[in-house]
Amino acid sequence: MDTLSFTTFARTSAIAACACHDDGAVFAIGGQEFVGQFDGEISVRLGRPVLSPEQLSAVPLHVVGYTTSSDIPGMGRTTLDFDFSRPVSPSDIVATRQQEFFPAVQTMRLQILVTTDAFKGKTLRSMSPSALRNIDAQDFPPPKGSTYSLEIPVHLEDIANPGVRLATLKTVNTSILSTEILPARITTNKGFVLHATSGKTSVLSEDRGDTEITYETSLAGSVSATLFDESERSIGIAVRESRPEGTHRIRIPNSLWRGRAVYYQLSVDGLPRTSLMPLE
Repeated sequence: MDTLSFTTFARTSAIAACACHDDGAVFAIGGQEFVGQFDGEISVRLGRPVLSPEQLSAVPLHVVGYTTSSDIPGMGRTTLDFDFSRPVSPSDIVATRQQEFFPAVQTMRLQILVTTDAFKGKTLRSMSPSALRNIDAQDFPPPKGSTYSLEIPVHLEDIANPGVRLATLKTVNTSILSTEILPARITTNKGFVLHATSGKTSVLSEDRGDTEITYETSLAGSVSATLFDESERSIGIAVRESRPEGTHRIRIPNSLWRGRAVYYQLSVDGLPRTSLMPLE
């Protein structure tokens, strides 16, 4: 994608979804190492390009979905998910030359949740933010074969008993298999799929209808839709309802937040399952 096309693309706040394969992910547990081959998806929403003090172009990337799973010998079924409940700095693409977007360094900053048969009944989380990095990004969306490596090992703790290291994710090399722009569906977490919303703009204007959010979940529980303003401050809970597994719809009335740029986040039983997403 040339510079003009990429600039136009980035200004749309578009979402790109990438199918990915994690080759040779190494976990360390109690002095033993376990190696898995993960397959999954990572999706990002582009922010507006900015210039650094060094006059290098930078494009924020907001992770809106990340989940990848593997059947690991000795560990069993293991899934990595993005932890939307904890803050992390935006990911980004930072150019290495002035007046150009590429080549660049792309950094995907993550807070990770881990569920695994090795710790049944527990959910592990990263003890500090982690990052996947491609030091030679040539385009965006990343072409097939683009590779991202774990910057430093990630120590994992029990979300219900923090402060004690139970395992370490030592290495990950993530390769891109395919990409899709403006996907109709985003897998945000294990068992949670978000559909594209029904509106046309993130400003709830006078002449537009209500916004309908469609999602699929394999998790029965209390689902809430919390709304946020442009500064990411909570401005209220639009919906809170008990829902079984399956496909459901949430309607956000235009009359509630007319004329404001609004974002929403869906949670199940208090645990966020999506990023802050613009009402579109």
